[in-house]
Amino acid sequence: MALFSKRSSAPEDPRDAKADEVEPQVDAPAPAEPEASEPAPQVGISLSSFDGFGAAAPTPSAGDPHGDDEPEPTLAAAPVPDGAPPAPRETIPGLQDNVLLEDALAALGEDPQAHELIGVARQLFQGLVYLRVQGNAEEVMARGDNLPLAIAHRDDGEFLLVFSGGKGIATAVQQDGEQESSALGQTGPAVLEYVLSGTFAGIILDHGSAPASVVLPRTLIEQAFTERDPEGTIKALLSSPRTAEVRAQVAQALATSPVWVAANRESEDAEWGIAQSHSPSGERILELFTHPLEVVAVGRGDQPAQIGGAQLADILAGDAELAGVVIDPAGPWMLLSRAEISPLLALAGTSNE
Repeated sequence: MALFSKRSSAPEDPRDAKADEVEPQVDAPAPAEPEASEPAPQVGISLSSFDGFGAAAPTPSAGDPHGDDEPEPTLAAAPVPDGAPPAPRETIPGLQDNVLLEDALAALGEDPQAHELIGVARQLFQGLVYLRVQGNAEEVMARGDNLPLAIAHRDDGEFLLVFSGGKGIATAVQQDGEQESSALGQTGPAVLEYVLSGTFAGIILDHGSAPASVVLPRTLIEQAFTERDPEGTIKALLSSPRTAEVRAQVAQALATSPVWVAANRESEDAEWGIAQSHSPSGERILELFTHPLEVVAVGRGDQPAQIGGAQLADILAGDAELAGVVIDPAGPWMLLSRAEISPLLALAGTSNE
């Protein structure tokens, strides 16, 4: 029986890590491939109400880019207070699942929409993912050889096989029956960087777990990796257990970390508007996002637009009725009141835009 363990830290190159025993699968199915998002538009500081966050039903307001005959999607009520991530989970004792990624994959149906696949891809920027290595990794490294990582050969190239946790790995092992291999834990960004440094055509997540399996092509990985916050500060904090200290750290990071807004407009001649939500108590809340993929994952057809801290502070300072901000409404999300984001508001008036 295979034994797994979580590493205390993840090296930049997946081939340099220590691992425990599992088995690689070479042939894989071909799940649907998501498309990359459109380039971000140039957006001013006008605001339009989109509803959604905590709203019981959509109520388009005047000038709402979504105020047409199509019903506006609303975000499901959070299953835990303040949009906190689900509790840690170990399907295989000693190996910590990437619960957010695993759950996003498990939620996919037979024919997932593009924004649902993007919703999976965005979870690669938090937590660990796992690779499979043929043979005993420690013995391979002792010989000074490169680790033979499990890949899938397809007509469109070679794809690195990546797993969300113990369930995906165990399913693959059960399918091919080969126990003589290793499981290797790495951060998602480290794996994506490794893929882009070589000639891989992309990655396949949990290849043996269809329909909870996704192909992410190289083009999407390149765009997502380039547009990410290299530090990943806010994303990591949102994926952590909620404490007063974490909330304060997120508020502080809003003043220095890159964030995006969701932009849309009613027609090509109309002015771009920035998405707002309504809190459960009906207060207007500005939506912020830690990555462009987070905007696409909401599924409203909005375009991501990066915004500087000073410009964001000007928006909030210019509209006293905005009660605060919600970060990553697709979840895990965090709602911060106007009082809590004082480090960001302190930047008002310093923008050169």
